[in-house]
Amino acid sequence: FSNTNGIDIVNSPFNKIKSPYMLSLIMAQADFYKNGQLLKESDCNKQVYGETSVFKNMQAVSFENVTALSPFCPLALQKLHLSVFQMVLFNEKSNFSFIDMPFADQATVSSLIITDSNVSLTNSFLSKSLLKNVEEIRLEFDDILNVSKDIFKEMKHLYNITLKGTNFNKHMQNNALQMMLEHVNTDVKMDSNFDVETLSTRFFPVLLDDKKYDITDDKFCIYKEFPLDRYIFPFFIGQVQNKCTCAFRFLNMFSTLYKEYASSHECLMKSDFYEQLLACDIDKKIVECYKQENKAAPAGSDQKYTNLIKSITSMATKKKTKTTTKAPTTDEDDY
Repeated sequence: FSNTNGIDIVNSPFNKIKSPYMLSLIMAQADFYKNGQLLKESDCNKQVYGETSVFKNMQAVSFENVTALSPFCPLALQKLHLSVFQMVLFNEKSNFSFIDMPFADQATVSSLIITDSNVSLTNSFLSKSLLKNVEEIRLEFDDILNVSKDIFKEMKHLYNITLKGTNFNKHMQNNALQMMLEHVNTDVKMDSNFDVETLSTRFFPVLLDDKKYDITDDKFCIYKEFPLDRYIFPFFIGQVQNKCTCAFRFLNMFSTLYKEYASSHECLMKSDFYEQLLACDIDKKIVECYKQENKAAPAGSDQKYTNLIKSITSMATKKKTKTTTKAPTTDEDDY
């Protein structure tokens, strides 16, 4: 549906559609009316909207370049199970936001995709309650203007985030990425004796897909804030063009354990990857960063990553041996 002036919940065209479908609103007004009267934020209740969704049988929704006069009432989506909720070409002038209201029969959303937009990931733009069941988030745009500290706090089922086209260095420097990840794996704390089973079941991938990365050692101090110690690992996919810096090795120290995500960068393909990583003396670099910031380094910082890298090296070696070694054949095997 394109260039529509809103949807009347009484005379909605969606009421006649019985089979599952995907809704796309393009360059439209995403407002709701009842018998021709614009519904305002104060009208967002079941006495007005009724007990069923305005969009019956909907499985996915895409809002592209839409505007709104009033905040979007999530009751329009009640009782729906959406595989995808996509938002395209949004900006601050779109005046689009959700009314954040908890209710028992809230819609569930599996994947949130925001594309070609220029927005703030704040509580006034996204509904925490609507997105509490989100499993996957894809952000495909250049700039994140702002991030609310607790925007992802209720997303207990989130298992990965993909950032495509975003400026990794910028979002590390302005803490946008750290804010997004603040409530992920908060019950996990890694040390040199990390639990291999927990690592395999709890690791959280952040997939970074950009045309060019500039991971240099002169910016190492901003990378030390990436929460590797909470099993949150960055994976640089796409065309990685920077050199084999210590910073790049540091951020990719777990990449050899997860081939399904790992970049094909030449640095990661070398057999002496961990030997070179140890030679970087990451702990010394981190302690020096704290000195530059006039802060006291946390206790144990002088050996934290040295011991951890040795443990990962051992784990990676065992995994490689296990996958390359074939069991000897026997007569029974032949039969």
